[in-house]
This record gives sequence, C-alpha cells and structure tokens, in this order.
Amino acid sequence: MNSLLLLIISLTSILVIYWALIGQWKHNAMLRQSDRKIKAVLFDLDGVLIDSHDAWFKVFNCTREKFKLPKITKEEFDKNCWGGSIEKDAKEYFKNIKIDKIAKIYYTKLSSFKKEIKINPYAHYILKNIRDKKLKTGVVTNNHKKPALKILGYYGIKDFFDVVIGGNEVENGKPAPDAILKACEKLKISPEEALFIGDTKNDINAGRSAGCFTLGYKIDGDLKIDNIKDMTKLL
Repeated sequence: MNSLLLLIISLTSILVIYWALIGQWKHNAMLRQSDRKIKAVLFDLDGVLIDSHDAWFKVFNCTREKFKLPKITKEEFDKNCWGGSIEKDAKEYFKNIKIDKIAKIYYTKLSSFKKEIKINPYAHYILKNIRDKKLKTGVVTNNHKKPALKILGYYGIKDFFDVVIGGNEVENGKPAPDAILKACEKLKISPEEALFIGDTKNDINAGRSAGCFTLGYKIDGDLKIDNIKDMTKLL
C-alpha cells in the first residue's frame, strides 16, 4: 500500500512539474511576443482561414489522371504534398511536365470543387477584431495569387487584407521566407513587427526564417492555438 501511495505521489509530482514547465514556456513565449511591437498579422490561407484540404486532394489526383498518372492515397498527399507548392509537386509528382500546364489544370479543377472549400467559422470575427485594433493584415500562400483572391472574394473576406502574396510572385515558396518578406516589404514593416500564423511545418519554418513571431494553428510555433479566435488574447 505504501509503495502504491509513493508511486501515485511520484506520478502526480511529475505531472505537476510537467504542466508547470509547459505553462512557463507559454508564458515566456507570450513575453517574447509582448516585447515586439506587432504592426501586422499575416495568415496562411489553406488550413487557417479556409479548409480546402479535401478539394485540393481531389484536384491533385484529377491532375494526375489528366496526365495518365496513378492516383496517390490521402496519407501520401498529407505527408508529401499538402502545404507545399506547385513547383514541389511538379518536381516530385509531375516530372517533365511544365509548371504552367499543371497550374492551369489545378485552378480549373479547383473551381469544380469550390463547394467543398469551407471557411473557418471564426474568420470574419478575428479579421474584424484585427482591423478594429488598427493592425495591418496580409495573406501569404503557396497558391497562385489569382485563385487565392477568388477564394477570398467568394467568402467575402478579401477586403480585410492589405496585401495578398501568392506563390507565383516569389522565386521560392514556403518553407522559404520569400513570400513573407515580400508581404512585409509591401506593408512597409520589418518582419519582426509581424505575427505569422500557419498550420504546417512549412509555414512555421518560413515565419521563423523571415524573423516573424510564429503562431501555430494546431501545430507548434512560438505559440500554439487550437482556435483562431484565441488570437484576440495575443493582440
């Protein structure tokens, strides 16, 4: 009985220490953020403001079929393609096919699956909150700019953004920092004055490489949140 009690006490102590350390880490991250003068919030598009995962999975395999290539599984798509760029897709899954041909099919097919793209239910809420705080806003996506603008317009949130940077506007897409740096340049702020939120490792790596404070949406960043409405606590 004494051994069991000792084991319970030991496990409880370990859990208390663990949660204390996690709490301290979050506190320190908050302090790092508060030390900065945040002037802009930059968003990844897919997976944060909208959920187009299922649509893009179908688009990807439709494009593969168009070139008489076999479909891939959702598991492989999630592991190797989701959150990437057309350039990366072309290199790994559409060899010897020109990028502009792939892009044309991508964005033609995307319109066919538009109804499967869902907007984050808190997108309007958080964007209005950010605008009320007089902060600048931007979208940084690996998607080409034209379809990104169409999606933003379709859901009535395009006018919330001061800048939208597509993957076709920079030499290297995320995880390279090029698009984020370009957004900051257009907003006339330094990357250290921007908070960047994304939902993939590519997003977080791009934000960190650029020098932004990174907010992970359901993924680890400088801070992690599970609901974008929780951003109001940081701004």
